[in-house]
Amino acid sequence: MLAALNAAPTLLLVGTLEPRKGQAQTLAALELLWQQGVAVNLVIVGKNGWLVDALAKKLEEHPQREQRLFWLPGVSDEMLQKLYQGCAALLAPSEGEGFGLPLIEAAQHQLPIIARGIPVFREVAGEHAYYFEGKQPQALADAIQQWLALHAEGKAPPSRELPWLTWAQSAQQLMEATVHGHSYTSVAADGIAPQLLVDVSAIAREDLKTGIQRVVRAQLAELLAQHSTRYQVLPVYLSDEGGRWHYCYARRYLHTLAGTDSYGVVDEEVKVRAGDVFYSPDFYPGAVTEAARTGLYQRWRAAGVSINFLIHDLLPVLRPEFFPGRVDDVFEKWLHTITSNADRLLCISGAVADETREWLRQHAPQRTVPQFAVLHHGADIAASMPSTGLPDDAAAVLADIRSVPSFLMVGTIEPRKGHLQALDAFEQLWAAGIDVRLVIVGGEGWKGLPDSQRRTIPAIMARLRSHPQLGRRLHWLQGISDEYLEQVYQQCACLLFPSEGEGFGLPLIEAARHDMPLLTRDIPVFREIAGAHAQYFSGTSGAALAAAVQEWLRLHAAGQTLGSSAMPWHTWADNARILTNILFAAPADPQHT
Repeated sequence: MLAALNAAPTLLLVGTLEPRKGQAQTLAALELLWQQGVAVNLVIVGKNGWLVDALAKKLEEHPQREQRLFWLPGVSDEMLQKLYQGCAALLAPSEGEGFGLPLIEAAQHQLPIIARGIPVFREVAGEHAYYFEGKQPQALADAIQQWLALHAEGKAPPSRELPWLTWAQSAQQLMEATVHGHSYTSVAADGIAPQLLVDVSAIAREDLKTGIQRVVRAQLAELLAQHSTRYQVLPVYLSDEGGRWHYCYARRYLHTLAGTDSYGVVDEEVKVRAGDVFYSPDFYPGAVTEAARTGLYQRWRAAGVSINFLIHDLLPVLRPEFFPGRVDDVFEKWLHTITSNADRLLCISGAVADETREWLRQHAPQRTVPQFAVLHHGADIAASMPSTGLPDDAAAVLADIRSVPSFLMVGTIEPRKGHLQALDAFEQLWAAGIDVRLVIVGGEGWKGLPDSQRRTIPAIMARLRSHPQLGRRLHWLQGISDEYLEQVYQQCACLLFPSEGEGFGLPLIEAARHDMPLLTRDIPVFREIAGAHAQYFSGTSGAALAAAVQEWLRLHAAGQTLGSSAMPWHTWADNARILTNILFAAPADPQHT
């Protein structure tokens, strides 16, 4: 067996055979690789546990056993040491662990680590492991092949810098925690890494998978993927359980994201210490306002925690006519709360930052202004844990919108988004005999409110549902997957963005990824994001937009429309890196004032 270790890269899997440990997926993945002729060995160290008799029998009788597959139900410590020294990588495919001791043992021998991206493995190994997702054999087989390619180039993440404790240091931390009440948030032996507490209070309760939720999900996924030894990323949520407002670690939500079992996982109360950073990209206004009223954020600031809130837009107070009654009151209270409790306000565009500063000047002129920073969204849908699946009629719809110039609108149906103007415009175009399509991607907004509070939404819905062109020249795609949306972006001729108010305009950069031309309303934030890479229009009438569409079609026929491929945009990985640079920057950093 030791000779085989030198013949081909060998993966080492250590742990009792159990359903949660991932040995079955691993074996199936290796079988796929062997069928493809990939030179790789597998060593499984672990006795037969429970509910895996079929797997144990398969291992015993496998045709590759003692050739490329080695199952060692029991080995001496000496032999295990030799395996750690001689294998190419430790494979940790378990779907649930309390810690993950083999990761530490591998790091002691500088053995690279391939691990499932569950919270505890990311906590223990941080940036010192190669992570994979998915429970299917093919997902793991693909990850192993990618790791092998990195390994061959000498680019696989090394484990030698992974922090770990000796048992003496562990005992010392136990004494300090139980006797002196110290709270440890990192396994580092030479210091305690600060916590980056990411507020997911709303999304952890209900992930609507649109708007702000997409931003929170994408950002959190990248923060977890880019885990650093400088800080520990920990999602948290507000709770008033027990009659007082406090934050809890969102450990069960992390397991939900990973698709792993959270049985027995407890979301305990957050404990903070000087140097920790709190960052709230989510929007949960009522609870935040109440928690602040009890002094929660001020207590954290006094304890040395940096408090940071992300502002997506100021539309409820700047354009209240577009929102249900009293939303502006709730939003204004939240705005007063965060601006008086934050060390830093992050805004998703320069336009939002300018609007926030002006609002503070008018409504709180005596207040000390927090530090400001601008952080543009990422554009890659794939980073936001995208949904998949296509409906039965997808092929027919895609073929139709590919056949003639099709204009795509993306966004939840709300009063400010310009749907009524778009319908008026395209009805005029169709009446004039112009063969174009209007594709609306977005679900009905504000469903939980009575029609009397939903402004123009009932009128929009009535027109869409009864429109004579629905399913012909008008396509309304509700609740479609991210996979389907990507294909719609690819097949449409132009992104139409007639919204009268946005904090950023995420569809602009999603469209730019496909070099899709842009026809958008002339408002400051769209000028900031799209610059010279879009065609702009003004006016709120159907005739004004119809004229702009006709002008775009003329340019399209002449091959003179503006491309958007040169429009600058970030990936969500870029966004997360910029975010952490802002959050952990020195207070006097001139770039973030």
